[in-house]
Amino acid sequence: MKNVHLVLNWGGEWKSHHGEYWYEGRRAKAFAFSRDSNYDQLLDKVYNVTEIDKDHYRVSMTTLLQTFRPSMPIKIVDDDDVQLLLSRENVDPLVCISVEEIGHQSPEMKHNPPESSHNLHHVTQQSLHRSHKSHSQITSMYRSQSQITTISTPFTQITSSCIIYT
Repeated sequence: MKNVHLVLNWGGEWKSHHGEYWYEGRRAKAFAFSRDSNYDQLLDKVYNVTEIDKDHYRVSMTTLLQTFRPSMPIKIVDDDDVQLLLSRENVDPLVCISVEEIGHQSPEMKHNPPESSHNLHHVTQQSLHRSHKSHSQITSMYRSQSQITTISTPFTQITSSCIIYT
């Protein structure tokens, strides 16, 4: 069983310019991962490394394949997609995750998305639910504090994250 070194990046967003895409993240964690793994194992590892609570958040993954021509981000939805990423040699496949809150949570919520090791100021999920600020004010707070890219509704918050295979 051969391992690949993964670097998980999160707290950023996809960017594009003239048809080329890249992901700019603000947080990172490195770990080893088996090339023989499947979709569920990768998803479990993402939850474990980021300390995101599976009971409160749904994670989805996308990738950007290195091709002759620029490629758009592609969703990772099954074992075949994961094997394509893990089996490629001499490239740094990129996997980004989106984290979506599952339903409305009580103010006593026990888990928030993890903060970076750089101790950036962080507006918690709790404060968003207690806030009377508009969607644009909340989004502006995140952008002005160089935080997670956020899309908010009264019951949903989405953030983006990223994994780089090295």
